[in-house]
Amino acid sequence: YNFGQLLSFSSSFYSLSATPADPPADEPVHDEYYELRKALKAAARDDNTVILAILNEAWAEPNSIFDVFLESFRIGDDIARLLNHLLVIAVDDKAYLRCQALVRHCYFFKSNRSTELAHEATFMTPTYLEIIWERLDFLRIILT
Repeated sequence: YNFGQLLSFSSSFYSLSATPADPPADEPVHDEYYELRKALKAAARDDNTVILAILNEAWAEPNSIFDVFLESFRIGDDIARLLNHLLVIAVDDKAYLRCQALVRHCYFFKSNRSTELAHEATFMTPTYLEIIWERLDFLRIILT
């Protein structure tokens, strides 16, 4: 199994934006999620729907499954426009660079474990489970 498995879903993301103690809505909050909020807002449709895909080094190689994923939007029946609402979450440097070359909206998920996240992990090993939990925790941040 590879951490780069593509995951797509929709979410409203404004819950990341403010708490009662934060500055007024017209002033941006520059916290650890500022860049994530900017990326989500840039990729969002009018109804705040965003398509997310998680990408690592292994899936970022040319002619990989990521290229097939992107091509499916281009050749699909009236769905190429959805690429404007795709936000790719890159978990390492190589994935981020590849994302920037191919996709309009990229976010670099910086982690102390980026090296581990970049590579394959055997299904259900401790490393695999830690990677899955880290990914789920990140998605929880987006959804809450």
